Amino acid sequence: MIRRLRADKRERRGAAAVEFAVVAPLMFMLVFGLLEFGRYVMLAQIVVTSSREGARRAALATGQQTAGSVETFVRGYLGDAIGRPDVASDTNLTVVEIAVNGTALNSGDVIEENASPNDNMRVNIQLDYNSVTWLPVRLLDYLSGAQIIGATTMSRE
Repeated sequence: MIRRLRADKRERRGAAAVEFAVVAPLMFMLVFGLLEFGRYVMLAQIVVTSSREGARRAALATGQQTAGSVETFVRGYLGDAIGRPDVASDTNLTVVEIAVNGTALNSGDVIEENASPNDNMRVNIQLDYNSVTWLPVRLLDYLSGAQIIGATTMSRE
């Protein structure tokens, strides 16, 4: 009986390694996919929060505050939140638009001169997902060309 168990053991030698070799790539893809999708959801929330903070700043703007200063604030907030100031300041990767009642403002436009009380101040942010992904390989092909968009509208006081 003992000889039979030893013979079975020799025949199964390496079976665990083969099974692991088959299952490991799937496990790693699943784990990295979950991490990357979690990162996408986190970044989407950060972009929305950045647009909310920018709309709040534009709605409360007084004095000579310009659309450019609000955009600089939003880019700084976004860069600090995602840990990549270089991406937030790059206009090819991150687009920030400030609008009053649907009309986009230029960076030099003074908000108080272009917006009256109760006007809608809108801040739109569009972030290129490829620039902030952690993975060097595109495991999630459906996210490879994704744009993360956040928009907030607040009434000017």
